[in-house]
Amino acid sequence: MDKEVFTDILAGDSHEADLVATGRFRNEDAVFLIHIETQATRQPQFARRMFKYFARLTEKYGLPVYPVALLSYDAPKTPEPEHYSVAFPDREVFGF
Repeated sequence: MDKEVFTDILAGDSHEADLVATGRFRNEDAVFLIHIETQATRQPQFARRMFKYFARLTEKYGLPVYPVALLSYDAPKTPEPEHYSVAFPDREVFGF
């Protein structure tokens, strides 16, 4: 698909998704989007950015989105968060 550009209205900057493609599951009629994002350096709030792309792609196309992150940096050798959530002290109200 064409490059997807997402504008952050409050911050005034834009971001571009690395790769968005349509896919079919085992030749079924169901169509979905695959969003692949590559990261060469560690970035704070990467999980939040992945969620924002997920939400905007879902809103724009109305299709299920399968997000994939490819992390290619050597340092620091710490795992990236696999979960983005909105939580209050007594409960999580949203998890991605």
